[in-house]
Amino acid sequence: MLWIGGAMMAAAVFGAVAKRAKQPKVLGALIAGLAIGIIFTNTELLHSIRAGKGTELISGLAEIGAMLLLFKAGMEGNLLSILRDAKFGWKVAVIGVIMPMGGGFLYTYYAMDTHWAIALFQGGVFAATSVGITAAVLTELGVLNKDFARVIISAAVIDDVLGLIVLTVCQGFATGGETDALQLATQIGGAILFVIAIPLIGHYLAGRVLRTFNKVDPEASEAIILGWMFIYGAGAIFSGLAAIVGAYFAGVALEEVYFTRDGKRHQSKEVEHFIDRVIIGFAPVFFVYAGCVVNPEVFLNPVVLKHGLFFTLIAMAGKLFAGLVVPRGQRMIVGVGMAPRGEVGIIFATIGLSTGILSQELFGASMIMVLLTTLVTPPLLGAMISKRQPTEIIPLRSMGVSMRIVPERGHDPHDVEADADA
Repeated sequence: MLWIGGAMMAAAVFGAVAKRAKQPKVLGALIAGLAIGIIFTNTELLHSIRAGKGTELISGLAEIGAMLLLFKAGMEGNLLSILRDAKFGWKVAVIGVIMPMGGGFLYTYYAMDTHWAIALFQGGVFAATSVGITAAVLTELGVLNKDFARVIISAAVIDDVLGLIVLTVCQGFATGGETDALQLATQIGGAILFVIAIPLIGHYLAGRVLRTFNKVDPEASEAIILGWMFIYGAGAIFSGLAAIVGAYFAGVALEEVYFTRDGKRHQSKEVEHFIDRVIIGFAPVFFVYAGCVVNPEVFLNPVVLKHGLFFTLIAMAGKLFAGLVVPRGQRMIVGVGMAPRGEVGIIFATIGLSTGILSQELFGASMIMVLLTTLVTPPLLGAMISKRQPTEIIPLRSMGVSMRIVPERGHDPHDVEADADA
């Protein structure tokens, strides 16, 4: 309880400092976590948090914070927008897995003289993406409804599915055993089924289910909304995915319930305000947790630090390369948005360490890569979005093409979208 209270207070203070420095508050919360990790690094609590033992309450609250961020991101889209965004999303995700994984494998195999199977697993750690960090920055800047933001979220969700599959295969090779084909097929099938079926179920049933519960007790709408998110999260875990994937699709379904077909808001202001207030309460725990799980002692080994810096360059370059598949004007933003590894990278690397696949040297270098990619993303993303108006992508479905319209100075891009829709 003391850690949770301290984390919230520290996130508030560091977030305010970051805002005054014209940086996203997310960066301040991450630095707060890093500071807590340094100051209390030798305490029993920090050792337990980093080992993932006896701190289920803290890690659970952190996961809820990440789920809420993705839930909010899902509320900015619907089934049709998911299908549209997937046009670029799956390309960004696939390249965003292959490029950093390939680069990580080659560097680990040749520069660090590591067995190919271990190098392959290390490459899998590079494939991770923490969409929670990026979603928070996009939310803070108020651009979740932009095309590039939806592409990032869509790609990150697909990236999560691919990353878990890659991790399973690489772990099988690295441990010297054979990958169970049936188990792998079951995992892939369950993940694909969830990603396809859940949006369809939400599209056709969410309205009926939620309105029925609201009729039973109209004053319990907030509890019903959160319950809906947790049920989706449980379904994702059952399918072998992360709970944040389910939370995202829960938000998509909720958007279709609280928005009418003509796009006008219907009871949405109250819902959005409620979600925003809950995020303010839970998100700081997630960011501070992501910052303090990194052991600062990894920076004291010059060899590990050197490899960690090269890991970071490879990790950033791989995701930036993935952004090249989106239209000109949004490539850097999408690439940077996919860069943070956050808690996902930590989980992947920790699995490698606990199973004996990764050495302390590889694990330490991975932690440096995770920390640096997580810390540099908020200020970079904030600067790129704040200093320029990204190109809007307006699909002309009747012609089967997309037209890029660059808003003129002083012209609201939303007006362009409204005119085009008309």
